[in-house]
Amino acid sequence: MPFCAVSTANTVSGQFEAATGYGTGAGLCGWNCRHTFFAIFPELGAPPAWTQESLEALNARDIEYSGKKYTQYEISQMQRARERTVRKYKRRYLAETEAGVDNTATAVKLRQARQELADFISATGGRADSARTSVAGFGRSEASKASYAARKQERFNAANTELQQMREAGTIKAKGRLIESPSAPNEINFASDHVLQRWAERGMGPMDAERIIRSSKVAMSQRNGTQTCYYSELGFVAIGQDGNVSSIGPLDEGGKKLMEVVKKHGIPY
Repeated sequence: MPFCAVSTANTVSGQFEAATGYGTGAGLCGWNCRHTFFAIFPELGAPPAWTQESLEALNARDIEYSGKKYTQYEISQMQRARERTVRKYKRRYLAETEAGVDNTATAVKLRQARQELADFISATGGRADSARTSVAGFGRSEASKASYAARKQERFNAANTELQQMREAGTIKAKGRLIESPSAPNEINFASDHVLQRWAERGMGPMDAERIIRSSKVAMSQRNGTQTCYYSELGFVAIGQDGNVSSIGPLDEGGKKLMEVVKKHGIPY
């Protein structure tokens, strides 16, 4: 039982702190404690007290959430948990930004946590308290950048889900994960006889490959990230980490359908 739940009736001077833990986080007026205290003067009459009706109302399970009934205190603790989750991802986002690592996944989780908190408050009739979700160093600029990164990644996630469904249906053959086009290798090689033969068959050359890469906004990460296939309206180019081109050509029907999915989900192309 927490200190603040201990009755202080008839507590004599000098024993108050020991009896209630006042002055500590776990004691009276400490972490999340909503109790208070005041002096009693018996000659002035009995102190104010909760009526039985008031106590019953306080403990009533009259707030419905997700098909169950909860007390006001239980709902408040459920909201506190969601607020802590928001703060956790804000701190992680700041730490990853400072370390110079990719924080896209954290931005997505932060956006989801904030939405879950907003939905919970709306469903339970609660009140948002920005002070409980604020983190030092995470201001409007950071919130805007995190929100933009999260929305962009969510578009890619939705597009990848649809592309996978199309593969399973046999609509497209392109394998891999749709990503934002990375920078191309410094040197691009066309040493493979297979690629040179494809060039000749499709009437394409090195200049076409460079134009496709420059105009590409999306690509497919393939072979466990060791190959990137760049896509644009001009065609596609598959390049390995060593800079060797493994395939090149105009968009076939599957490639055109892939680009349609990209446009559908609002991804720059």
